[in-house]
Amino acid sequence: MKILVTGAGGLLGGRIINFLSQKGHSIVAVSRSYAGCEAWDTRVRVVNIDISKASDLFYYLDGVSLVIHAAGVNVAHSIADPVNALHFNGVVTAKLLNESIKCHVERFIYISTAHVYSNELNGIINENSCTTNIHPYATSHKAGEDVTLFANAQNKIQGTVLRLSNSFGYPVNDNADCWHLLINDLCKQAVSKGSLELNSSGNQFRNFITIDEVCKCIDFLVNERENSREYPLINLASKNTITVISMAKLVQERAQVFLKKKIPLFTKDDESNLVFPDFCLQTLSLDQLSYSVSDNLVDEIDKLLEYCKEMFN
Repeated sequence: MKILVTGAGGLLGGRIINFLSQKGHSIVAVSRSYAGCEAWDTRVRVVNIDISKASDLFYYLDGVSLVIHAAGVNVAHSIADPVNALHFNGVVTAKLLNESIKCHVERFIYISTAHVYSNELNGIINENSCTTNIHPYATSHKAGEDVTLFANAQNKIQGTVLRLSNSFGYPVNDNADCWHLLINDLCKQAVSKGSLELNSSGNQFRNFITIDEVCKCIDFLVNERENSREYPLINLASKNTITVISMAKLVQERAQVFLKKKIPLFTKDDESNLVFPDFCLQTLSLDQLSYSVSDNLVDEIDKLLEYCKEMFN
């Protein structure tokens, strides 16, 4: 299958391209400036263009069966420039989607975030839950979701929205902007500082998923195109919700094994008297498709530590 993936120089896009190309797919890897990964073979064609000028993609969409839109404005940049976040995550997504429809692309997968549900995730949340988060990161992604779901409802293209929980993992691009992510940051701290430090008590509950699992789920959806038509909105999350401190301790444990030395963990106790509600992020659509999400976090953490040792030691 010929697949176009945006955000090739980013954490998610790069890993998705790496995974799907190894599965034998022909990939058009779109990035503003990234030249590509050494591991990518002739099945990957790197195209350096600005997708905000989506009409330029017309020349590269010929014969493409699937577009995976993994490019997006992150949390920090969304706060700094909400207008640009809305433009890129919303308007640019709409333009890319329209170009895909014009070029008779069969399917469009938009990578979104579970944080569209709420600024403070709690209780039971599933694909039927309301989206109430007014943070520009969430609202801009919701705009991208809406244009994707509308095109799907109009039968113009098979549009799928994939809402990810907190994903983490090693990048294939050394310049990928991924060290603001909690687990990525903790692994970097372990290697570069020899210690771990949280900016809170760590008692908050979070849901974490590996990028390897994200890639496996996308591969599953690629192969289950017909069966997944009924599920245009999909949560991708772990079955288990854990506290930040529990995750930090897991990173600490793996870092001590990997680095063969003691790694102290420091937290702030200013939130010790607060009550942090638990929550459950359900994956009803994937359950209906009989897809089981893996909870193996250790392998990804180990690979991330290995990457950090090579880059930051």
